[in-house]
Amino acid sequence: MDSKSGSISQAYSFPQPLSSPVNFLHPVSLCPRFTDYFPTAVSTFSIQLPDSIRQRVEVLARDDGLGLDAYVAKVLCQRIALDVAVPHIPETIYRYQAFNEQTLSSLCSDQLYFSRAEKFNDPFDCNPCLEADSDLQSLKDVLKCLLKRRISSQVDESLKQARIRGSKAVTHADTVASNEVNKTLCEIAYYATDQDGCPEENELWLITRQIESELRQDYDRGVCCFSSTNLHSLLWSHYGDSHKGLCIGYTLDRNPSPDLQKVVYGGCRSIKTSTVVNALLHNDSAARKILDRDFLLRKADCWTYEDEWRLIGKAGLQVSPLKLKNITFGLECPEVVQHITVKSLAGRADEIQFYKVNSDDGAFSLSRALVDLEDLGHSFPKTAESFEEMDIPLD
Repeated sequence: MDSKSGSISQAYSFPQPLSSPVNFLHPVSLCPRFTDYFPTAVSTFSIQLPDSIRQRVEVLARDDGLGLDAYVAKVLCQRIALDVAVPHIPETIYRYQAFNEQTLSSLCSDQLYFSRAEKFNDPFDCNPCLEADSDLQSLKDVLKCLLKRRISSQVDESLKQARIRGSKAVTHADTVASNEVNKTLCEIAYYATDQDGCPEENELWLITRQIESELRQDYDRGVCCFSSTNLHSLLWSHYGDSHKGLCIGYTLDRNPSPDLQKVVYGGCRSIKTSTVVNALLHNDSAARKILDRDFLLRKADCWTYEDEWRLIGKAGLQVSPLKLKNITFGLECPEVVQHITVKSLAGRADEIQFYKVNSDDGAFSLSRALVDLEDLGHSFPKTAESFEEMDIPLD
């Protein structure tokens, strides 16, 4: 290896060129499982590194316990994995639901409910922690950025409600935010000296925790969850009211096309502060993708069976950006629920197909078949009659 180039001994196949240059001076863990995407060595390539950059990359490589060639290959492949490892989007996605007033109302109004993460059944979902690997001043700058953005937005909203607008309103919001930022940083610095240990280390820890709190508020968004399968027994049990509910199938056949995101399973729950620094202070789009992914899309390996996809939006009931395609009734779904659902959606502009889940004989598996709507229509509604009213002679 000469002073201007490094031969990458472990090479990977690259499906397409990079969309933007790799920033080796701000490496971040883009894809902990990048070897899943580039598993085999197929060729040898070289990376040209100017002397000034090469020396700094060597330091980063040593810190990571790698040689220069392995380190550059790792960062490069991580970046490529982020750019080109786009998961296959299924034609239809499914949302398991219990049958209740909200479900029926959402179907009739063609709406979706976006939940806040605090309502999830997984306490780690949308709840990562920060690992400090940045200097104190960088962390202070990040906290200033987050605080100022949040407080300015809150003050601006209050002024709008009071119908106060214009340059004076903007100046006032900026002043209030700056004062609150300075107050918060002074309080952190004070508390850092009021504890045992090194004040600077205490301050770094306190600022990291404050950034963590601010990011959770910043990522307080609504999430609507789907699966790629409609015949998973566990999903029916957990989300489909123990097989008594229904599973709603949607397609992405809308304009504009919905921004559906694949959940990432496994990896590390922590996010390095250097990623936050790059995303917020350096406007690094790759770092921003990581931050978004690890806050909103990363879950533990034990949830892999859900094969989950997500829409991210405003919390609460929203107009559906998806196209309703079909509804599958659970194995134990009462016929009256099927009847109510079918009748409630009759007359829609787009035809909906209705299915019923069946159990496969001799196997722990499910299948589905189209509902006989004519037969179902003959069963309901019913009118109660006594034997006398039916004019049936009694013995």
